[in-house]
Amino acid sequence: MAYEKRLIEDSLPLEAISKQSAREKSIRHGHISTLHIWWARRPLAAMRAAIFASLIPAPKDEEERQYLHDLITDIVDWDAVKKGNSARVLEARELIRKHYPDAPPKVLDPFMGGGSTGLEALRLGCEAHGVELNPVAYLIELCTLVYPQKYGQPVTVVPEDYEGSLEQAELDLPGLENPPKQIRMDMPGGKPYVVQNPLAEDVRRWGEWVLEETRKEIGHLYEDPEGHTIVGYIWARTATCPNPACGAEMPMLRQTWLANKKNKKVALRMIVDREAKAISFEVVEGDAIDFDPTDMTMKRGTIVCPVCDNSPPTSFLGEEGRAKRLGEKMIAVVYRKEGKTGKYYRVATKRDMALFGEARTNLDCVLAENPDALPSEPTPDRRSRSVSIQVYGLMQWRDLFNSRQALMLSVLINRIDHIYKTVSRETGDTEYATALVSYLALVIDSIADRGCTLCVWRSGSEDVGHVFGRQALPMNFDYMETNVFSGSTGSWASAMGKTLRAINNASITTKHWATLLQGTATRLPYMKNKLDSIITDPPYYDSVTYAELSDFFYVWLKRGIGEYHPDIFSTPLTPKTPEIIQARARHSNLQAAKRFYEEQMTEAFSQAQNVLRDDGIVVVVFAHKSTSAWETLINSLLTAGLVVTASWPLHTELSNRPNAQGTAALASSIFIVCRKRTADQDGFFDDVRHELHDRIEERLNFFWDQGIRGADFFISAIGPAVEVFGRYSRVRKLTGEDVGVAELLDLVQEMVADYALRQVLNGRYQLGAVDAPTRFYVMYRWSYNKQRLPFDDARRLAQALGAEVDDLIGRYRIVKKRGATVTVPDASGRVDDEHLGEPARDGSAAPVIDVLHRSLRIWQGGDRQALVDFLETHAVSRGDAVSLVAQAIASVLPPQDEERRMLENFLQGSENLPAALYRGKLI
Repeated sequence: MAYEKRLIEDSLPLEAISKQSAREKSIRHGHISTLHIWWARRPLAAMRAAIFASLIPAPKDEEERQYLHDLITDIVDWDAVKKGNSARVLEARELIRKHYPDAPPKVLDPFMGGGSTGLEALRLGCEAHGVELNPVAYLIELCTLVYPQKYGQPVTVVPEDYEGSLEQAELDLPGLENPPKQIRMDMPGGKPYVVQNPLAEDVRRWGEWVLEETRKEIGHLYEDPEGHTIVGYIWARTATCPNPACGAEMPMLRQTWLANKKNKKVALRMIVDREAKAISFEVVEGDAIDFDPTDMTMKRGTIVCPVCDNSPPTSFLGEEGRAKRLGEKMIAVVYRKEGKTGKYYRVATKRDMALFGEARTNLDCVLAENPDALPSEPTPDRRSRSVSIQVYGLMQWRDLFNSRQALMLSVLINRIDHIYKTVSRETGDTEYATALVSYLALVIDSIADRGCTLCVWRSGSEDVGHVFGRQALPMNFDYMETNVFSGSTGSWASAMGKTLRAINNASITTKHWATLLQGTATRLPYMKNKLDSIITDPPYYDSVTYAELSDFFYVWLKRGIGEYHPDIFSTPLTPKTPEIIQARARHSNLQAAKRFYEEQMTEAFSQAQNVLRDDGIVVVVFAHKSTSAWETLINSLLTAGLVVTASWPLHTELSNRPNAQGTAALASSIFIVCRKRTADQDGFFDDVRHELHDRIEERLNFFWDQGIRGADFFISAIGPAVEVFGRYSRVRKLTGEDVGVAELLDLVQEMVADYALRQVLNGRYQLGAVDAPTRFYVMYRWSYNKQRLPFDDARRLAQALGAEVDDLIGRYRIVKKRGATVTVPDASGRVDDEHLGEPARDGSAAPVIDVLHRSLRIWQGGDRQALVDFLETHAVSRGDAVSLVAQAIASVLPPQDEERRMLENFLQGSENLPAALYRGKLI
């Protein structure tokens, strides 16, 4: 049965959506991401576009298509929603209502996560449904999709002694359409007035109370003798030098920059007294910094003793940490002066340490009264891919906080019970009291996020980084301890401001709230054929270990609001076993982990297929660099009875994000559009292959024109290929053997590589004109540059280009393998190869890339005659190929890349070389 085609199956204004999605990553005022961290949360702009386009029919003509594209371009702009829904957003909502006149369309996200899908479904007038397993994410969703809409709408406040009628009061209040009838009696007296957001107002009011009560109790522990405002304290962990003749206390310091800006340079100088085996510090500025602040004691995970220069083995610090022999030392204080801008620095004093000692004593008293005040639950064990802290002895979550940080969090949490009881008594509404303390608990989470011993001082911006700078918990050896009372980054005021803006922004989305369920996507509690659209951003294979990371917050939330959310915080830690990710540490081996992920994802998609209307749309957002991850996802979709009808690469990430550095991270997320599978005929591979080629070529032309490049380009072609594949119940070879997804992806890789080479080599590429190792090098540089790639993906790429990865590793030494991953060194990384560019032992010519790299090495040395001699011997008749490859590589590398600069200099200068020497123009 054919169903009406949707806009998302026809076309999208990719450039506009991508631009706004990437822009959103840097927005910090009112965006839901500022309410609480959640990993890999999809941009609101992208989800807004996907929901709208999945519900609206495809255009009948080009004029209608342009109108819809213009509408999407307008509504995805953050400016269209930051202060309320713009006229264009309301126009989009009305258009949806026109196509669903009987009832709002039902939109489900079975992996709701950070709440982006639900918020945008509500904004567009849909009935939003969400399912989420993780308790931390579920709480975030309540505070994003339920509480703001339910309690954050404007209310009329009438004092108890007011004698007029409410109707009269409302007539005197301008700017309100259909004033709500809810009356709050707990506000100050006077004339009736409107509170635009009573929820935000109560959170602000009680937040101020929490801060002042906490200041009364422990505020003196952050006092400065000169009366300045302490921003925070910089600490270094310490270890005792194992050299028997030394025994100095070694500070673990990566660097000692305090301020490293263009117009402000401040650093700590380390003063070493070798005789006394003592180390002290002084603050120096400007020209007085006559040393390298980045050359300190920590070098590649190990330490160098500044007293005796001893460098223990790399295992030393881990052994000391697990034996609880690591210490810590306060080395500097960051402060502000009254009436002056900027931050100032001084070395830590005995008084500073005395105040910290008092905090330690106070904490002991807290623990004596309540031994469970601090989280003693275990941190993830050392098998975890994203959490490495147990290596250094941080075995319990409480170990991530020094005494004053832990004391601060426990004191803040102790205020919550009073607030809950007071608000419940005053309003008679325990649900509202629960909502209120939930936000205060999220503020405390923000304090913990920038208030633990894994947070570093950022000298470039002069502020503290939060613990989750990337989707992991790595060890930091020096750290910043913030002052909650300072008003700076990491303070209560800073966290509260972000929370209030997020509440306000979520409240003005709509007056309707979402229906949320805490559970698993593999058991959806909906009737068959009931949902109009399912838009979801499922876990990305092995990218994020959500449960392990969120335990950082869970252990504090459980102590703060666990008794008010007994169903959410009922387990010792977040659920791990049912979480659908590929976590090798939870299974007997990698294959078992992969099998679990595929089986569970298949069941989740099967559930989605079951509850989806027959004419409904499923949109799956996926962003993983590994081909094996895509193979698993596609197998799950097809097995669950879903077929891909379109796919769109949307640029959703910032290029400078931490997890994009050093790995083959994608800048795009692929939005895969699916329907219920109705194919009932088999296809033969030879015929399907031609269909694949035509469809992929057509979509690659489109993607290339859209500016998609590199790894994203390869991944973007998967969707169109599966579109063709899914037209058949199965695809068979003439032998009767079924063609699997793995073979399909190999074919896709081959087609994309051929297309990309033609583009990169300016149409001058023909198979055989450039040797296979050189083709591989050009494509790897274009796709991944110097990033690390899974071995299997490198094997697939090599195979697609007619090369053998084992030969690239062993014979040609183009690829370097380490464990299960590979890298491809650039020209400067191959200098240790003495025979680079020379013929092999069997007499076969060296790959063009080797000739080019050897030429670059000689060129860098400045010996022109040596270069002429080399080219005369090894580049005869291959000058054009060398030139072509040099130009191609230079064109695909980023402007600041070292190899690109070498190639550009070589190409410019080599014009003066006598071309006749090697019978073929180099240029």
